[in-house]
Amino acid sequence: MINSERVSNNSSSNPRTTLSRKKYITIKDQFTDESILRVAVHECMSICTLKQKLQSKIGGAIGQIRLRYKQQILSNNNASVADCNIKNESTIYYAPITPMDNIGMIYPYDFDPKTNRIMA
Repeated sequence: MINSERVSNNSSSNPRTTLSRKKYITIKDQFTDESILRVAVHECMSICTLKQKLQSKIGGAIGQIRLRYKQQILSNNNASVADCNIKNESTIYYAPITPMDNIGMIYPYDFDPKTNRIMA
């Protein structure tokens, strides 16, 4: 009887033990190093959910959000926080993905990029 009482007293229904499973992650801007968001996460939370929380804060599309943790880009949206070995009080860096429309294009000197034609 005494052993069963000890087990029931140490159950996970204690609010202090359930709160200790929560992790807090800080998301910072990669270029300015300023803190954007502090998120309470669980180990089973996906990277996509993190991106959604960040999207609600800063706007934009989820596909335009790149997250980096310890020099590793978190590109698998289905991976969980535990899969990426993200620890409590960690910092994840955010960098926007810019579209590569005309970057690196070489035009002739008489080309007008507004009309996409060679000037006469």
